[in-house]
Amino acid sequence: MLSKYDIIILGGGTTGLVTSKYAVLLGAKTLLIEADRIGGDCTWTGCIPSKSLVFASSLVKKTSETVDLGFIDADYEVKFNAVKDYIKKTVNDIYEEEKPEVLQKEGIDVLIGEARFVSSKEVEVDDQRFKAKKFIIASGAKPIIPSKNIEGLDDVPYLTSDSIFGIPELPKHLLVLGAGPIGCELSQAFKRLGSKVTLIDMKKNILPREHKKVSSELELILKGEGIRLALGDPVKKVKKNAKGAVEVYTKTGNKLIGSDLLIAVGREPAIDKSSLEKAGVKVSNNEIILDKYLRNTFMQQEIA
Repeated sequence: MLSKYDIIILGGGTTGLVTSKYAVLLGAKTLLIEADRIGGDCTWTGCIPSKSLVFASSLVKKTSETVDLGFIDADYEVKFNAVKDYIKKTVNDIYEEEKPEVLQKEGIDVLIGEARFVSSKEVEVDDQRFKAKKFIIASGAKPIIPSKNIEGLDDVPYLTSDSIFGIPELPKHLLVLGAGPIGCELSQAFKRLGSKVTLIDMKKNILPREHKKVSSELELILKGEGIRLALGDPVKKVKKNAKGAVEVYTKTGNKLIGSDLLIAVGREPAIDKSSLEKAGVKVSNNEIILDKYLRNTFMQQEIA
């Protein structure tokens, strides 16, 4: 049986949630399809957990400053499990307002599963077909894993921004590959919680897309907090040694050793399983091709 809707939204993250609620307010029969968990990156692996981590680490930093003033004994202990519990509670509190049953009460049909286009008007999820007048692609992004550029990466256990909030214990020495916003934010947070941190990037400065004054100022702050910066030297190879530590080798021959490796070199669209070409949407290098008016190829044909 073919179920029909006015609009189908692929992706139950922030964009999908806002769009689906607005569509229902306008009177559209709406279906929201999410491959994993309603809430997406923001709720589970991005904004909510990362800012909760940053908040917790900022409180710890304030505590360390009171130690310097002699108000607190220097042997205080950071309870990492308590930090994780705080993050988990914050995430769950947000999710309570986004659960499928909550959305259903608002008039939004919700389906958990991977959707793929079978035509420009139909998608399929677990052998069920759904037809709509309009589709919105809001499937979000996923971490880039540079396996082709770094020898041995597929053979070494590594963390990403998707998995780091589920680690069982505080890393002793976190090697962070990528000095963009995610890498810098997590480096500072884990250093404040007690990890030793080395921040690595092939560029000569952190936050390379930002103004140099911003980058330079933040470099001074991170160094001042005890974070080691290894910049301007691309990583060539990684491996796990006999003691279980991660070894990172750069192109100039430098060797960095840590207990855990975090890959934070950027994110890419999560569209590889959507079969967008069957909907007339052209993709190049895993990115949807847009014209100067931000229209994909299907939209261009429809207008023409």
